[in-house]
Amino acid sequence: MANTPISPKVTAGANAAAYATLLLTLLDSLAPDSLAFLGKLQPIAYGVVIGGSYALRAFLKADPLRDAGAAAQAAVAAPASDTPVAPQPDIAPAATFPAAKVEAAQASALAAVAPAVVEPVFEAPVAVAEVPVA
Repeated sequence: MANTPISPKVTAGANAAAYATLLLTLLDSLAPDSLAFLGKLQPIAYGVVIGGSYALRAFLKADPLRDAGAAAQAAVAAPASDTPVAPQPDIAPAATFPAAKVEAAQASALAAVAPAVVEPVFEAPVAVAEVPVA
């Protein structure tokens, strides 16, 4: 496994979410009706507080591994190379699609097949004799 350090942004956000979870748990255990005014939205409010604390703390935390240093800024500001780039040859597709041959083969296959005669299956109902209703 490669040695890839965990970003400080991730650990800071996870710690903030853990603290928010702990505070909400304490609040709910000490005063169970404190967020009752939210009604059915109470679980959503818990998620918003926890997720928001994670996102805010991760956003505010600096990450020295991902910050652009002097070397990255120098690479961006470096002048373009004077070495000419060799022109790329036109590359033909591996196989050409013979559209005319395919259409001719389809037309000949359709011409060889005789159209089928379809007999109607449905028979119209015979009129029922009119019976007077009493």
